[in-house]
Amino acid sequence: MFKLSDFTLDEKLKMLIGKNGWEVETSGKAPKFEMHDGPNGCKCFENNDDWTSKIIPTHCYPALSVISNSWDEDAAFFDGEGIAMDCVDNHTEMLLAPGVNIKRSLACGRNFEYFSEDPYLAGKMAKKFIEGLQSKGVGACIKHYALNNSEYDRLNVSANADERTMHDIYLRNFKIALEAKPWAVMCSYNRINGVYASENKDLLDEKLRKEMNYDGVIMSDWGAVFNRAKSLKATLDLQMPYEEHAFGQLKKAYEAGFITDDEIDASCDRLLKMIEKAVAAKPLRTAPLTHDERYERCVSLAEGGMVLLKNDGILPLKPVKKLGVIGTFAKFPAYSGGGSANVFSKYPPKPLYDEFKKLYPETEVVFEGVFHDDGKREIINNLAKVNKAQRLAYSSDAVVMTVGTGEFEESEARDRYTIKLRPQFISVVNAVAKYNKNVILVVEASSAVDLTEVEDSVAAILFTGFAGDGMNEAIAKIISGKTNPSGKLTETFPYDIEDCYVTPDLENYYYDDYTDGVFVGYRHFDKYNLPVRYEFGFGLSYSEFEYSNLDIKKSGEDYVVSYDVKNVSKVDGKEVSQVYIKDVFSLLPRPEKELAAFSKDLIKAGETKRVSVKIEKSSLEYYLPPIKDYYLESGDFEVYVGGSSRNLPLKGKITVVMPPYTQFTPTNEIDDEMLL
Repeated sequence: MFKLSDFTLDEKLKMLIGKNGWEVETSGKAPKFEMHDGPNGCKCFENNDDWTSKIIPTHCYPALSVISNSWDEDAAFFDGEGIAMDCVDNHTEMLLAPGVNIKRSLACGRNFEYFSEDPYLAGKMAKKFIEGLQSKGVGACIKHYALNNSEYDRLNVSANADERTMHDIYLRNFKIALEAKPWAVMCSYNRINGVYASENKDLLDEKLRKEMNYDGVIMSDWGAVFNRAKSLKATLDLQMPYEEHAFGQLKKAYEAGFITDDEIDASCDRLLKMIEKAVAAKPLRTAPLTHDERYERCVSLAEGGMVLLKNDGILPLKPVKKLGVIGTFAKFPAYSGGGSANVFSKYPPKPLYDEFKKLYPETEVVFEGVFHDDGKREIINNLAKVNKAQRLAYSSDAVVMTVGTGEFEESEARDRYTIKLRPQFISVVNAVAKYNKNVILVVEASSAVDLTEVEDSVAAILFTGFAGDGMNEAIAKIISGKTNPSGKLTETFPYDIEDCYVTPDLENYYYDDYTDGVFVGYRHFDKYNLPVRYEFGFGLSYSEFEYSNLDIKKSGEDYVVSYDVKNVSKVDGKEVSQVYIKDVFSLLPRPEKELAAFSKDLIKAGETKRVSVKIEKSSLEYYLPPIKDYYLESGDFEVYVGGSSRNLPLKGKITVVMPPYTQFTPTNEIDDEMLL
């Protein structure tokens, strides 16, 4: 559609360095192409040329970590589709989302932007998000490629990992997500094995373009390019944002023969093809839902991704005479994390106590903030507020208390130093719980939190994540029983961060060695047989489910796993069933189990549902460095099915028999085919 021959050399070089903060420079010879931040909303500025201009308020959808905790691929699709409508309203051709990096460190400040510690789950959910977004003609840009698993000193630190670790854990998520054909891939800030991602030809050209067959645009994170000419050699097409010196770097490198016409043209051609995609997608760019309908979608998505961690029977909460609501989060909820993903909501959550008043019209609902009402959640330096909260608890039939982190603790560009709640929160929760045994603790954090110091004091714990516009309405609906909770954790909650392989402190200031290899998240805790507080895949429901009748059948290169799930309660509910595989004998160390399939199903009270999922051949493979490819080894695989990674009542077996000439494992008997 657009001819590269129409552009002069200088115009081509300008195309490679961005026009301003958010646009591609086309010199007027191609349509405007504008991109903006995600991943939980369309974050636009009134003036793309002015970084200090006002941010346009829009809908804030639940963070990707909340969407992930729903284990619902349809929810991921609806999330992307909903955000796309806001992109259409705000003339945005591409959203800088989703983030698919692995949650290797529980302290990573950006974990709320990512899906999971598991690459299979992260990839599957990201794929659906991309499909939803692009179904409305808005391009997706997946990020941050690759090994961006900590925000600490991200502009300098080198993430050092071996080939197998990279492919099996930190690239597999991208490989799966790429099946949805996103328009762009954004490189990370950090170095990988000593070379910046933006200049890493092995990472960008060899692994992404050649091994994963990606033919689209590769762009930088904002400020991640340190030398534009070197990054072009690595096949990075677009530097963002515009930086004046970048043009000079390219021109000087061209004149010196360091970069060639072919390299310049290849990148410009990919950029023009991306713009052509936007033009072709114009008929899809519709926003059929009203803002009220989009808000309702936010509520629904939030409901599906909240996780009930504890319930001694108090929930769902029946109508009471007096309900105390304590904590500033009830008024100023942590609905969005910090940094570029922070969305200025046009429809911020209504106070939680007002939502309770709607659902319990006969109940006296009384609010006490305890903490400062400026959103910083700092405790007043006197006991008056705490004493007032205790008196409210004493006079109430039940108490809903809100604590958490928020954008002040979970944010881009910095990591948390601990996963414990603030000491002030711990002391107030325990002080209030002395005067009421019916405390329902709402934890408004979006990454793992150590709750051991308060768990025994409260009757129930609801983990919300940063759940967007509809957050407080969703909380009230779950606590009241109007909604049956169905979310499950997609990261492990340890008893203590010291039980993790990766803790907040690096051993040095230059590099982070990934010596944990493929044993990340639940794989680590399984390998060392460590107890955890809430395991990967854990989440309570108001329903109760039983598993039975496992059956496994081969289907081509894959395996179909079928089983019965029965709702043995009197409450309709959704169950997330999970399928894990274990390679019993292998040439290289493999985890005790790995997630291979999952399904979320509505099962009515007393109903038995037959669930069927597919274990794909790729879930049985692992990367074998000497052959530079994924390898499926003949042998036995155990299959486990259940409600969480440590609650797997069903067990079966797969025996894989591959053609002998593909194998590197010696056999007891010589097969003629092995002599070929």
